Amino acid sequence: ILEISLTRLEKTHPPYMALSYQNKMESNLTKLIKRLKIILSNGEVVVLGGGDSSEKRASIISSDRVLKTLQKLQIKSRLVDPRISKNSLLKALEDAKIIFLGLHGGYGENGTIQGWLDFNGIKYTGSGILASAIGMNKIVTKKLFIGIKIPTPEFVEYVECQNQGKFIDKSERLLKYPLFIKVANEGSGNGVFLIQDRIEFQKVIYNLVKTIDSKVLYSERLITGRELSVCTVETENGIVALPILEVKFDGNFFSESVRTKPNGYKNIVPANLERKSKKQIRDVAVSAHKSLSANSYLRLDIKL
Repeated sequence: ILEISLTRLEKTHPPYMALSYQNKMESNLTKLIKRLKIILSNGEVVVLGGGDSSEKRASIISSDRVLKTLQKLQIKSRLVDPRISKNSLLKALEDAKIIFLGLHGGYGENGTIQGWLDFNGIKYTGSGILASAIGMNKIVTKKLFIGIKIPTPEFVEYVECQNQGKFIDKSERLLKYPLFIKVANEGSGNGVFLIQDRIEFQKVIYNLVKTIDSKVLYSERLITGRELSVCTVETENGIVALPILEVKFDGNFFSESVRTKPNGYKNIVPANLERKSKKQIRDVAVSAHKSLSANSYLRLDIKL
């Protein structure tokens, strides 16, 4: 954020103003890190990473980055993979001042680990049970957004149609091709299928119904546009939206294969947007944060 702000400032202000701003920001950052070290003294940060969900790879990568950053700041920290017995996990966490949840998907994001940590009186980062459970189910989240008029693509639930034929017919009629089939409780591009025609639709849904609970399957209208992401953070002065990020990639959509391919995509921060669009996106992000009962921080993906 500091680098972004300085780049902008240098384009519009004299060098001495940019330098003054840099000194002030670096001073604030130093104070923040000093405060953090005091809070975390006589204890350590345990980063929970890995797990056994379909997003395990993403968890390992992000948890490793968090651990390296903490160690660089000389904050006592270590990585623990929760794929051990409950008793062993509890013992591994007994000296932790706080848990940094680096888990992705499954029990790491759907409220399960949050509930277990709450029950055992262990502090952790991120939202609690309610926001985690809602946010990890795209169908529930979409219904909530519709209720408070946050725009979300039209969709059809499999469970409402009761069988494959009716689900395909209704999806074709309301959404048209191409369209998406999605698994509601997956993330990081997993469980997302871009469907071009009825034959492909039949094949994908037949295979999914055999292996996945039909309650989490739905089809969704394809919305084309720029792929954006914005984070919100709760501060003492309210919810703050951070600089908006744009993802650039080759392909029809931001799929799991694009995300895991080496140099498969590029993040641009800040995204080059008009002022009006920035305000709309930030307003939507803050509204989403509030509606999900999120606390601490949240990331919202947006198609512009």
